[in-house]
Amino acid sequence: MADDSVHSKHVNNWMKQATSGLSPEEVLVLFAQAVAVIWNRAHLILGDVTLSAIMDRVLYNAAERDFPRSNR
Repeated sequence: MADDSVHSKHVNNWMKQATSGLSPEEVLVLFAQAVAVIWNRAHLILGDVTLSAIMDRVLYNAAERDFPRSNR
């Protein structure tokens, strides 16, 4: 999708700005807070089952992208 690159640019810019000068532990807390906000907003519309399935797929895809099976 064409929107994927635009979205990625916004997320990458946010990550650079929001994490500048933070320790790894502080970055982890920040990302946990961001995921919680996204989860809570989406939960109102999608519910537990659908949102859990989406999150499972996102985590699976991210792991496959960052750690392909050939490197495991």
